[in-house]
Amino acid sequence: SRLLRRVRLLPPSSPYFAVSLLSYVSDDSGDIAPGMYAKVRVRFLPDSLTDHNDHLIVVTESGNFEVPLKARRPPPMLTLAPELACGYSYVGSSLSTTFEACNQGGAGRFLLFDAVAWEAGEREPPATADTAIRVGNFAVSPNSFELAAGGTLALDVAFTPEASGQLEARVVL
Repeated sequence: SRLLRRVRLLPPSSPYFAVSLLSYVSDDSGDIAPGMYAKVRVRFLPDSLTDHNDHLIVVTESGNFEVPLKARRPPPMLTLAPELACGYSYVGSSLSTTFEACNQGGAGRFLLFDAVAWEAGEREPPATADTAIRVGNFAVSPNSFELAAGGTLALDVAFTPEASGQLEARVVL
């Protein structure tokens, strides 16, 4: 049509997206001619690393339409073997082994928990980072860390057996 149309926005319903006021090319009346445009800035304000979907609604005199908003990020992908073999040690002595982990995905924060405590519902993050978590005859450090995409980390496992035989412990990452 050749008519000027008034345009306004209804903001997204979730708290994770915020929109600025419309900025018009010609004036601030809110009227847009065919072929003209208005600009709006959309900000994403996450409180976690999850993906979010929402939409904003463009309201015109001739009808409304939705503009989808999708916020995605590549998830972290840590390369670390599911089982870490520490080797052999005499009862009462200690053996330290270092395992390298690489984040081949997006940036992320990682926390280690004792698997038994995790299954019992204890999910309190560690009070201090870069300390060891003790699980049975093993101490793993750091207990929490952040890795950027492509970042690497040396995960240290100290094995101090208190009895002979094959000893195991489980952690949740």
